[in-house]
Amino acid sequence: MGDAEIVVVGHCTVASAKIFYCIQGGGDRQIHARVQWRFGQRGGVKDVQLEWKNPCHLGVFELKDLPPGAQLEYAITTAEGPGMLSPAGSFPSQGIRRLRLPPTDRPPRVALVSCNGAFNYAPEDPRRNALWRALGQEIRQGKVDLVIHCGDQIYADPIWEWHDSDPRNRGLSPQSNTRIENLKSEYRRWYFMTWIDPDVAEVLSSVPNIMTWDDHDIYDGYGSHDDDDQPTERAFFEAARAVFLEFQASHGTKPLEASSSLTGFVHGELGILLLDTRTNRMWNASTVLGEAQLTALAHWLANAPPLKHLYVVSSIPIVHARVAGSVKLLDLVPGEVPIEDDLRDAWTAPNNTHECHRLMKRLFVYQDRHPETQVTVLSGDVHVGAVGELRASLPSMSSHPGRIYQVTASGIGSPPPTGIALWLVKLATSGNWIELGSPDFQGRLIRMSGVGGVVIDRRNFAVLDPADSAGNGWERNGNLLVTFYSEGTIGQIPIRLTQVLNGPGRRPIPHGVPTANPRPDGPTSPEGG
Repeated sequence: MGDAEIVVVGHCTVASAKIFYCIQGGGDRQIHARVQWRFGQRGGVKDVQLEWKNPCHLGVFELKDLPPGAQLEYAITTAEGPGMLSPAGSFPSQGIRRLRLPPTDRPPRVALVSCNGAFNYAPEDPRRNALWRALGQEIRQGKVDLVIHCGDQIYADPIWEWHDSDPRNRGLSPQSNTRIENLKSEYRRWYFMTWIDPDVAEVLSSVPNIMTWDDHDIYDGYGSHDDDDQPTERAFFEAARAVFLEFQASHGTKPLEASSSLTGFVHGELGILLLDTRTNRMWNASTVLGEAQLTALAHWLANAPPLKHLYVVSSIPIVHARVAGSVKLLDLVPGEVPIEDDLRDAWTAPNNTHECHRLMKRLFVYQDRHPETQVTVLSGDVHVGAVGELRASLPSMSSHPGRIYQVTASGIGSPPPTGIALWLVKLATSGNWIELGSPDFQGRLIRMSGVGGVVIDRRNFAVLDPADSAGNGWERNGNLLVTFYSEGTIGQIPIRLTQVLNGPGRRPIPHGVPTANPRPDGPTSPEGG
């Protein structure tokens, strides 16, 4: 029909795929869509009637019985009636895309991205989309099989700013049906504006993408302000969540429980568990995940099949800055500092430590019962790249002392902190151990090769590869190769920084959490190589 469109390949197995499709405009009329795919002599067709969600029509194709692990060609066409769609027997000559299903013969390589800020940057900055282009190139070369989006897929803050300053919105509440629908339309426009960018669109349409959300998908700091439980703030949340379910969750796996968007799935011997750290977050109630989500993730862990590796996705890093020290530093700085609103988001913020302890206990109990599984936390949010190490000293963990790694990649589009904000970030982050919810758990950031510290203060994304050096099977010790791609200071060529995270078969580690603050380990890995 010639209208602007966005396509997102969502959750896939080796022989199935979900494809989200959204076309802008068309008004409140029936629009039908057809996806056709082919691989060699095989092919297939799937039709859906798109649903009108002002200002666009959207729907999800669910393809099954695909050639396992294949790279498919596919094309989507639309018409105002099912009889007007392109004939099923003739493959379209235009709009052809390529989708590679997860591999059947090796563990998947996963890209980690977050924070695609799209309103607070200079449009003429040539680096704005450099890393999206770099990620697209890695996908085309077959070096990335899955992209995990760790939150802040859009930056919808202007929606809040515009509506909050409009006197017509006084008295807004979740019961303000007409105005809630207007807010939903604004959120949909923001997704469309962000995802229609050609460099972003190529990534979204060419490999499986799985997503969890964070505050900027609602507005900055939602859930960590004192008044986020008030009617106006809840109205924005309800509108943003409805559109999040349409644009991000609809093409994922089914939630594990009803009060959140917690999801989990297994591909071969890799498990992926995506936490929802925003839906139930409320500072005054001291909740981040909420009781139902904590119970459901414990149940999922208890019933997961044997795994070589488990990725636990938390939009907020578990270990990052020293929150108490950061607050004291902020008191010394005149004026408002950009990171001030983020301190309450931290897992180690005072109102969040109880749930931090409960999350840590669940993860380390799982690791204690499955010592052959490498557990890694994946996160975003903080606009720097980093690698962290979490340790446990629970009395029950005598045979297999606990160690979990954390990889933070942020942001792929949002600019890094500068000036006073960067100075504070570097002062608040170090290689020293900090308490995570209770004395039973501690964590630190690790000094990385080529960085000169513990954070990458440039736009970045990461690729995680658990395969052996030949790329054919799992690395025998469970080691994980992490490659950060970060923007160069000159030009658009990304800088690559590589880190090896030692797996459970690498070597034993001393029991318990160190009581001293050891020097951050060497450039290759936390165990010194």
